[in-house]
Amino acid sequence: PLVHFLTTDVETRADPHPLFDTAYYLTQCPDVAEQGINPLVHYLGKGGISGYSPSSQFDSSYYLRVYPVVKQHGLNPLVHYLTRGIIEDRYPLNDMYRAWMDENEKPTGPDGQSDRMESLSARPLISVLMPTYNTDTVWLKRAIDSVLFQTYPNWELCIADDGSTKSQTKELIESYAQSDPRIKVVFRPTTGHIATASNSALELVTGEFVALMDHDDELSQNALYEITATLDLFPDTDFIYSDEDKITISGERFDPFFKPDWAPDMLLSHMYCGHLSVYRTTVVQSLEGFRSGYDGSQDYDLTLRLTEQTQKIRHIPKILYHWRTIEGSTASGKGAKDYAHRAAARALQDALDRRQTGAVVSPISSDHPAYFRVIYPLRSGSDVAVILPIIDSSRASKEFEHLVQVAADFSRCPGFKPVAVVQSQKDAEALNLIPGLEDFEVLVNQDTTPALSPYSALVNAGVAATDSELILIMDHRLRFHNLDGLKEMAARAQQRHTGAVGPMLLSDDGKIHGAGLILRGDLPPMHSHEQHPIKSPGYFGHLLINPNCSAISSDCMMTRRELFLEAGGFDIQLPRIWASTDYCLRLSEQGFNHIVQTDLRAQFAEPVSDTSNPRQNSGALMIMQQRWSEKMKNDPFFSPHLNRKKGWYTLSNFDLGNYLPSARP
Repeated sequence: PLVHFLTTDVETRADPHPLFDTAYYLTQCPDVAEQGINPLVHYLGKGGISGYSPSSQFDSSYYLRVYPVVKQHGLNPLVHYLTRGIIEDRYPLNDMYRAWMDENEKPTGPDGQSDRMESLSARPLISVLMPTYNTDTVWLKRAIDSVLFQTYPNWELCIADDGSTKSQTKELIESYAQSDPRIKVVFRPTTGHIATASNSALELVTGEFVALMDHDDELSQNALYEITATLDLFPDTDFIYSDEDKITISGERFDPFFKPDWAPDMLLSHMYCGHLSVYRTTVVQSLEGFRSGYDGSQDYDLTLRLTEQTQKIRHIPKILYHWRTIEGSTASGKGAKDYAHRAAARALQDALDRRQTGAVVSPISSDHPAYFRVIYPLRSGSDVAVILPIIDSSRASKEFEHLVQVAADFSRCPGFKPVAVVQSQKDAEALNLIPGLEDFEVLVNQDTTPALSPYSALVNAGVAATDSELILIMDHRLRFHNLDGLKEMAARAQQRHTGAVGPMLLSDDGKIHGAGLILRGDLPPMHSHEQHPIKSPGYFGHLLINPNCSAISSDCMMTRRELFLEAGGFDIQLPRIWASTDYCLRLSEQGFNHIVQTDLRAQFAEPVSDTSNPRQNSGALMIMQQRWSEKMKNDPFFSPHLNRKKGWYTLSNFDLGNYLPSARP
């Protein structure tokens, strides 16, 4: 095919890929045809890196501009996008995000703004804290203007200049302070760094809430109104955070981060709350503000300490903050402020020590310095029953082969005891005759209660028969890449607020099968990051850390036996993915969190597919919607602005099938 394409006349050849439109490309580079150069060869050579676009659906110039590392390494933008960018949730052209903004950020006219203000039952004063130091006046002006242009008027801007040596910075601040009485300023005589400067700004505060803002970023025009509207609905809130995006020096917005609702374990991996963060002033003051020695991550340290004192936390799923990408800012890249990453690690370890967890902070890698792993100690004498439901006796020889491998694996894991649960005495007798399974415990399900889901019934029987502290419900076709990681998972499952824990699941081809389950209304739960390559960092680092999720797949789920029994086990009327989802939601109602341990990988030894039939799914969906209607429609850990057709974390208006035909939802 390649030879045919390269040797066929330009006028008659077919396009080599849906994102490479030969005719479109030649309109940009007419000299290519005149010189007899093959358009694809030209694009792959110097055309792409020069910013020429291969089609109307892919903007090379935009891609190189907002992802500068691609250009720095001399990579072709389309090749990078197709091999890495698409599964790293990068966007091929800004028209997509612009279209999303046009649909979701429609401006409100004067009458609408007036009506919205009148609808508020209270109008608290919001104090915006802004430490400055030798800020370029261009960016400082834009930052201050974004506060001045707020549709919500009841604010004060508290600026603490940290001993700037640039007279232009001070002069601009003074001019703004003279023009609007809501702008308060303190000029520090010496430089104390950002934590000290933030405390100086905090001393100016008279508002009920404080909002943190960097000196070169911008607020969306409705940011403070949205904060106030949320407080109107939930007046006892102590901490609010919003979604955010980045903004270039030319004012182009890109890279939106649509965050989950409150995810406490995710916060123990990195400062995902970010901007815009708003805190109740009295709570911040009770914590004595920002701590010196944590400069660059002083807001992370504050958030860790504050969320130990209150759980009255709200997330606004709207872009309220634009993070400027300037050389040297943390928005510009991973190595921009190494001192901030070191401070973050200290703040996190402090938090773990305060909570007396015995856990230690471990960095992910030098490539991802802002992300961390928390390793908890496993209590001595802990034991885990590995429940292995065996359903399909018609595949007996294949099933036995898998079980022999499972037995060999867990023989190297002290404290882990495999238990095969079968449906008949005949299956049990057959298992006992298999070499390698002599010490394998085999249990026959004696419960004769009619069950639409034999799998769920077998799980319940296995759990009821064991007295282990922890249970690992596991598909016997799985193989763990690192058995030592099972101990870490067990230690995490022992934590007081943990409900269920699961590993990253891999398909037999090595791609990600799932990393937690995502709820999506009237459709079955979907696997997070399905089909991503194993080395993908995931959506804003989700696959690097231990994120919270709504549910863990029963393919591999660890939980405490006590919790399982108290919750009533799996519903035997629900197929496996529905049963584990239902179980996790019952625990969530009691305040337990579910976590994916992404550094522990379990891979299927053969291709897997959904074994439930459409009739089962239809009945299960009806049951789940009756029980969990609101939770099914609104997954707290998956933004409503993301596409629910597939767990790829793309914009809701992004049809993945247009860009990757083989991965159509």
